[in-house]
Amino acid sequence: MRTFLRRSAIGIGLALLSSAAFAAQLEEVQAFVGKFALYILALIAVAAAFYMYTMRSRDKRAAPLTRIFAESDTIHSVGPDTLVTECVQAMAT
Repeated sequence: MRTFLRRSAIGIGLALLSSAAFAAQLEEVQAFVGKFALYILALIAVAAAFYMYTMRSRDKRAAPLTRIFAESDTIHSVGPDTLVTECVQAMAT
């Protein structure tokens, strides 16, 4: 009977020890996953900022007006009462 109780006590102690060890490992894993997710989020933010910076440099709407006017031959303008057909004729010439 004593050996049975001793073995039972050892078995219960190991079972409690393993759950405590598992809980400690689980906390370490959760901390690692949290840090990993934070690093991934920071990496995505840096990549998005870099992408937006490069896209802004290629934006044609930010071009100076002198360059836009130098590329075109003629700028047509019409009054507010001009008919659409007259506008088309002015653009076609």
